Amino acid sequence: MTRFGSDSVETRYGCEVTSYGSEMTRFGSEMTSYGSEMTRYGSEIARFGSQMTRFGSEETRFGSGMTRYGDTLW
Repeated sequence: MTRFGSDSVETRYGCEVTSYGSEMTRFGSEMTSYGSEMTRYGSEIARFGSQMTRFGSEETRFGSGMTRYGDTLW
């Protein structure tokens, strides 16, 4: 009877460890999807930054054109 009792305890422990492992697997997959979301968000921010840089360089070019135009007026 004792042998049977220890087997059932080990079986229950094994089931708990298995369910814990599946919880950890689900948590890991959620972390992976969260990481891919963050990566996509970061690439969108980088793209937005490059657009702002391009816009700023166009503004600078426009400003230097205006300066040159102002110099010709004076």
